[in-house]
Amino acid sequence: MKNTMSCTYRFGARSVLPPDWEGDNLSVPASKLYYVEKGELVVEIFGETIVATPGDLLLIPANTLHSFYLTESHYAEKSWCHFDLKRGTADFFENYTVPPCLHVDDPTLVGELFRRLLTSNKLPPEQQELVSTSAICGLVEYYLRHTSVVEREIADDRIHAVITFIEQRYADPLTLEQLAKFANYSPNHLGKRFKDTTGYPPMRYLNNVRIERAKLLLQGTTEPISVIMERTGFTDAAYFSKSFKKVIGYSPQKFRKLHRSSHSK
Repeated sequence: MKNTMSCTYRFGARSVLPPDWEGDNLSVPASKLYYVEKGELVVEIFGETIVATPGDLLLIPANTLHSFYLTESHYAEKSWCHFDLKRGTADFFENYTVPPCLHVDDPTLVGELFRRLLTSNKLPPEQQELVSTSAICGLVEYYLRHTSVVEREIADDRIHAVITFIEQRYADPLTLEQLAKFANYSPNHLGKRFKDTTGYPPMRYLNNVRIERAKLLLQGTTEPISVIMERTGFTDAAYFSKSFKKVIGYSPQKFRKLHRSSHSK
């Protein structure tokens, strides 16, 4: 069924974090929950820098770029887990905008849910999945019930933000990694989501935008082709000419001769 929910526990633990615990601009295919029990840790996500202290529960959706490290105290203890929560084949959290941090007002409940989750591997095999799934769903339900949740449009608003970014910054030397970081996606996940929305991979879409802008300048100005090339984000003349001809059907020089706008005739 298209809207069937599924939940899978991958792994987790209660950890005393080492002083060198850190990760920079990481993205994993599973969602994560961190429950800080002692000390402090920092998570950078969605343009925010969050200093999490005891009682804070952090939610990091799947395929979301984030960084993490310890504060100057170099000490923290946390319970944590990686899990998949899907509606049909799509990640559940792709449908919602959820704040990444919640301060828990019922630590007994959250602590018990993590205890059940992290000890589920000691149960008989026929019970492990039931207990781990119910514990994760309980943690997510608690999180969503105690924070503000905004349902997204069906079309991914992060993808539309990337489209706007490309159309405004096409002249810059953009890379797939930069676009992915802007969207808080991994490069591979951005590529899939972007193509699902637009029909094109991100860098091909960028190239098409550049070609269209170059076409307008060739039609409406008398600027040298080398200047137009640079103004539209191309740095190599041969590649510009080849790309332009592939999309438009003519070289930039021939297109200009055939399609000058009426005011330049």
